Amino acid sequence: MNGKLRLFFISFCLFLAAAVGCAVVIDPFFHYHAPLSGLFYRLDNERSQNRGIARFFTYDAIITGTSLTEGLKTSEWDALMGTNTIKVPFSGATYYETGELERIAFDSGHSPRFILRSLDVNHLIEESDAVRTDLGDYPEYLYNDRWWDDAPYVCNIDVLADYCLPAIGRRISGHKGGHTSFDRYAWSTYQPTDFLQERGGKPFDRAARQNDFTQEDAQLLEENLERNILSIAREHPETTFIFFLPPYNVAWWGGLMEDGEFVRTCTAMRRALIALTACENIRVFAFADRTELTTHLELYQDEYHFINEVGSELLTWIAAGEGELAPQEVEDYCDRIEAYYEGFDYDRLMEAHDGD
Repeated sequence: MNGKLRLFFISFCLFLAAAVGCAVVIDPFFHYHAPLSGLFYRLDNERSQNRGIARFFTYDAIITGTSLTEGLKTSEWDALMGTNTIKVPFSGATYYETGELERIAFDSGHSPRFILRSLDVNHLIEESDAVRTDLGDYPEYLYNDRWWDDAPYVCNIDVLADYCLPAIGRRISGHKGGHTSFDRYAWSTYQPTDFLQERGGKPFDRAARQNDFTQEDAQLLEENLERNILSIAREHPETTFIFFLPPYNVAWWGGLMEDGEFVRTCTAMRRALIALTACENIRVFAFADRTELTTHLELYQDEYHFINEVGSELLTWIAAGEGELAPQEVEDYCDRIEAYYEGFDYDRLMEAHDGD
C-alpha cells in the first residue's frame, strides 16, 4: 500500500469513526439515551424519533395516532388537563404501529395518566401486525435493542449532516439546549381547500351493491382490536385511554357509498365502538354526528383532515366530556349516523359546490 492510499484509508477510517461517534453520543433519534441537556434536538422524523421519545422523554400523557392527530397541540391539551404531554403520531399509522409505541412507553417505565388516540375507521379491518412500508423504508433497526444492526443509523451521512452537525453548531454559537416543541413536532398545517374540484363535477353515484361485512372481516377486526388496543388497556388499568372517532366530512361518507363500502365500514365501526366502550379504562368520543362540522366542507383540507382550528375544538370537547359514548348509547348512535349519511342527498352536495 503506497503512502497516498494509506493516508486515504486512515483518513476515511477516522472520518467514519467520528461520524459514528457523533451519532452515538448526540443520538438525534434517541436510540441509546435521552437528549443531552446542552444540545438542541430538531424533531421532524416521526418513524425514526417516536420510539426514542416514548422511551427517554419525561411525560405523563401521550397524544398519538395517525395524521389526524398531527394538528393537535400538546400545549392546549396540557392547559385543559394539567398534564405534561408528548405527541408521537405516525402519518398513516396502522393500529399495530401505534399499539407498539404504547407498549414501548409502558415497557420503558412510564405510566401515563392519559393516552389520547384517534380511532381511524379505515384501519379497523386490517392485519393485527400490519406496518406501512409503502411510506418509505421502515427503520426496524430503531425498534429493537440489537446494536449490531444499527449501521444504517450510525453510519448515515444524512444523520450526521442534518442532525448532528447542526446541533453542534448551535451549541458552539451559544444557543440553548432543548428540542422542537411538541406543538410543532409532526405538525401539519391543514388549510381549507376545494378538494371536490378534483372530481370535476362528477356526482357521487351509489354503488349498485354494498359489500357485506364478512366473517373474515370480523376476525381481522377482533384480532386487530385485541392485540393493539384492548390487551394494552387491560394490562394498564392505571392509564385512561381516550379514543376519538374523527368527524370525517360528508364527502368521505359519500365515497363509501360510491365504492360500495358503506355497510361494511359502518358494521366494523359499530363493532369497534361496542368493544371499546365495554373496557373500563377506555373512554370513547364520537364526532360523526357533529353535522355542523361534517357538512361544512370549508372546514376540511380533504375528505379526512379537518383544519387545525377544529382540532383545538375537539380537545376542548373531549376535556369537557362532550361527545362521550356510554356502552348503552353505541347502538343508537350508530343507527343515527348510518341513517343520516345513507340518506344524505349527495347530488345536492355537488350542486351546491358547482354553484359556488
